[in-house]
Amino acid sequence: MTDLLESLAREHSDVKKLFASYAESGDDATAHKICDALTLHAQVEEEVLYPEVRRLVDDGDDLANTAEAEHAAIRALIAHVYESPPPDLRPLVDELRRNVEHHVAIEESELFPMLRASGADVEALGQKFDAARGEASSRSSGQVG
Repeated sequence: MTDLLESLAREHSDVKKLFASYAESGDDATAHKICDALTLHAQVEEEVLYPEVRRLVDDGDDLANTAEAEHAAIRALIAHVYESPPPDLRPLVDELRRNVEHHVAIEESELFPMLRASGADVEALGQKFDAARGEASSRSSGQVG
C-alpha cells in the first residue's frame, strides 16, 4: 500500500536530485524536467493533500492557504522558464530551487507530521494520490484517461 506522505517525500527527494543534476549540467532539458515534475506534484498535492489538511489539522486552512500561495509563486517561476526564458536559466532555476527547498522543509517538518498526528488515513490518501497522479499525468501528456 502507498503511504501518501512517504510518496510525497519520495517525490521531494526526486526533485532535489534533479536540481543537483541541473547544478552540474546546466542543461535546459533538465530544467524542463524539474518544471514538469513540480507542476504535476503541486497539482496532486492540491487535489489530495491540502483538502485533508484543511479538514483534519488545526489551523489547516491557514496552512493549506500558505502552501498554495507558495505553489503559486513556484508556478510563476515555471511559467517564466517556459514563456520568456532568459539566455541563462541558472539564476531562475536557483530561485526556483530555493523556493522549493523552503516549501518542502515546511511540509516535511510541520505539515506532514501534523496530518499524520490528526489520524488521517495515509494509506487511503496514498491510493487517491496514485489515482490523481495518473489522471494528471495523462492530461499533461495529451492522452485521454
